[in-house]
Amino acid sequence: MSQFRKSILGDAKLQEKYPYYKVLLDSQVNARRRIFHPFYQAVEENFGVELSKYMAGETATAQEALTTACNAVNTQLQMFPADQRLRWINDAPAEVLKK
Repeated sequence: MSQFRKSILGDAKLQEKYPYYKVLLDSQVNARRRIFHPFYQAVEENFGVELSKYMAGETATAQEALTTACNAVNTQLQMFPADQRLRWINDAPAEVLKK
């Protein structure tokens, strides 16, 4: 579940069916929102593939899967200038997301 609406997480019937919805909703109290960047999809794909390989027994350890995913992401990040990558780390939240 990478994207959701608070109204969905707050629905009592859905919380009864999926107890983790309440936990996710509660975790959003102090969450900082970021605007979606196309690179996020590549990050999610790298981690998803490597962790799936681990769960399927194709990778020996979780550490190995995470290291492989991190190395792939770090390699892909090289396409962006260093000043841009550093700016993302301290990116101020967009006004529209403060509501």
